Amino acid sequence: MRFQGGEYEETKEISVRTLDAFCEQNGIGHIDVLKTDTEWFDLDVLKGGENLLKRQGIDFIISKSAFRPSDEEQTHFCRLNKCL
Repeated sequence: MRFQGGEYEETKEISVRTLDAFCEQNGIGHIDVLKTDTEWFDLDVLKGGENLLKRQGIDFIISKSAFRPSDEEQTHFCRLNKCL
């Protein structure tokens, strides 16, 4: 637990793998539809799938994005679009 903003907040350790590593470990060579909903980490997910993207191993990507630069809850559309 950690103290955050006047309250205790529970924390947990988790293991993280890249999309490329997950697919390699599980024998996934192609993804028809990849949906991300990772609150500001969508670019990190896509960067972790760099090899899949380079070899066009993903057909469609669905990701929530913002069109207003002031939106602080979603990745801005232009940043996502540049990544692809």
